[in-house]
Amino acid sequence: MPDLGTRRKLGVALVAAAGLAAGFLVIVLVVRHPGVTAAGTSPSPATIDSTAPSSQANATPSPGTSAPASPGSESDPRVHSVRGNLCAAVDFTLADPFGGSQAPPAGDHSDKTGYVAYTCDRHADGVRLTVSALVFARADAATARYADTTAHPPANVDTAAIPALGEAATGFTAPTGLAMIWVRDGNLVLGVRLDVPGGQPAVLAAAAQHIAQTALSRLSG
Repeated sequence: MPDLGTRRKLGVALVAAAGLAAGFLVIVLVVRHPGVTAAGTSPSPATIDSTAPSSQANATPSPGTSAPASPGSESDPRVHSVRGNLCAAVDFTLADPFGGSQAPPAGDHSDKTGYVAYTCDRHADGVRLTVSALVFARADAATARYADTTAHPPANVDTAAIPALGEAATGFTAPTGLAMIWVRDGNLVLGVRLDVPGGQPAVLAAAAQHIAQTALSRLSG
């Protein structure tokens, strides 16, 4: 039987062998389970899940970028404006023979809710020519105004639709020497009124139509 000294040496050897075996087992576990890092932490979420949706998909457009246009936001096909004085867009040539050509025309404008009203007026020797241009912010507002105006004409006038003038046009004449036209085109409602006592309605209507057509073309764009 080994003596006491020998038994102590064998005990130390067994303890050392057990320690080495335990260390080897830990190393094997670390190698066979890569999900555990040397620090004992798990991989970052980016490594685990790279399919998360990008926040750019729902990002609000930043200043300087454009969001998709909403339905119905397209620009109106016909846009009109008055640059300065409306009288600059009025051709008085066909109105001059009726009289009043020596009178200087007077232009004015007034800001309204949703539109601007421009006028050009020339009045002398009992002859009066008045041109009105109502420039709306929206074409549908111009359509509504035109419909309301033409639905309530002056009393005792003849009414007729005028083709090939703007998107819609209606003329009014009276044997007293009155010719009046209202035109709708895009965001514009244009009115021409020519009062010539004793004037022939057909001649006055032709002059008013020429004035309206010329003004319409000069106010385009």
